[in-house]
Amino acid sequence: MTIQQYIETDYQLVSLHDKVEQIRARLNLCGFLLVLNLQAIPVGLITCHDIPGGAIIVGDCQYQKPFVAPGQKIIDIANLMQKNGFEALPVKENDKVIGVIRSKDLLYALAKEVKKYRLLFQHVVHDLRNPVGNISGILTLLKETLTDAENLEIVGFGHESCNQAMDMLNELLLIEKKENHHTGFQIIELSHFIPKCINLLKGTIAIKNISFQCDLSPLEFFAKIDQNHFKGYCTISCQML
Repeated sequence: MTIQQYIETDYQLVSLHDKVEQIRARLNLCGFLLVLNLQAIPVGLITCHDIPGGAIIVGDCQYQKPFVAPGQKIIDIANLMQKNGFEALPVKENDKVIGVIRSKDLLYALAKEVKKYRLLFQHVVHDLRNPVGNISGILTLLKETLTDAENLEIVGFGHESCNQAMDMLNELLLIEKKENHHTGFQIIELSHFIPKCINLLKGTIAIKNISFQCDLSPLEFFAKIDQNHFKGYCTISCQML
């Protein structure tokens, strides 16, 4: 993900010889000013934090900052800003300044990315538990029908691998829950959600000789639940029967 969509294209200009006291009000209002040299060429950017004590003109300030490109990655620019204490950087494309990127905008973008990938992580880990559990159930059925010692041993290895994978997935979910500190409750339509939960348990149902009859109302029924916990309770309850 690049900084392209977070570039601020509305900016003001200031000269190297402008008085510091004359630009303070502008800086307080807009946060940054693009600095031009005597040839009206952009040479940097100034914020309130770039004005040292005793500075009289803009040229006395810490205005020199690297120009970045719109195609650069957010994480790379965020690291550059953090390392050097930059609040904002000028953006140039084809030797022309097109705007400014600010650290607060990048932090917002990174926070959104973290949230998105955390949700993806939760879904992937949780969804993997169901096929692993089904494979384990199928292997159990095979173990009950096989007689050849070598085949039984192979099935046993597969069963052990499934158990190990399930333990790892459960541990990942536990870690994620502790880090997020949220319940994960959402409004869910149950008449479609419950049959999906039952379908995911076919392997376990088969080895337990359980027969499910699911008679649900054709009307929609909504409830606020944690989907991950609900599916987990279904699995545990089925295994305990």
